[in-house]
Amino acid sequence: MQTGIPYPIPIIQPVERPKGTFDYTRVFKDLTDYVNQLNHALLTIVPIRTVGVSYTLALTDRVINVDATAGNVVITIPSPAVYPSGLPIWGDFVYEIKRLDASGNSVTVEAANGATIDGAGTKTMAQWDKLRLRPYALYGASVYSAWGLY
Repeated sequence: MQTGIPYPIPIIQPVERPKGTFDYTRVFKDLTDYVNQLNHALLTIVPIRTVGVSYTLALTDRVINVDATAGNVVITIPSPAVYPSGLPIWGDFVYEIKRLDASGNSVTVEAANGATIDGAGTKTMAQWDKLRLRPYALYGASVYSAWGLY
């Protein structure tokens, strides 16, 4: 009984480089065009919302600009358990919240359903602060149970 490859295929000729010059300029231009189109597409699908009153984030929100000039604002983020663990999450973060004002009013970010944000139930944003939030599972849990700041 024969094992292994019964009839090895001999390599007769090595692969040769194409003769002449290669037009790297054309490849670079095509790549640049592709990247520009991709950037344009991403700008159209990343929702950016500006709020000046208390607001509960939707699962489709990504970037939230908060202007607390008119009064105190509370931003409520959904429970991290609504995101299926083990699946990739778009980008490096799920939510980015940016405070746009320098008023004396408060901006508070709170997690829904008793979830925490880096161990705390709420985070208070100072003037011009930015928070990037991503869900994570605690101690190998099978579902996301908390929010982490990045």
